[in-house]
Amino acid sequence: SEYRQQIKTFRLKYVFLAAKIIKTARYVIMKLSENYPYKGVYEKCLV
Repeated sequence: SEYRQQIKTFRLKYVFLAAKIIKTARYVIMKLSENYPYKGVYEKCLV
């Protein structure tokens, strides 16, 4: 169905992404690739 396709598209664009997770004593940092097209969306959501 169309709804199911929208969920799959959302998962592919926003959930499955290549990022490097860096853990320090106080922080957990997620580094996204400079070429990731939705980087701005993630930055707005995480702030």
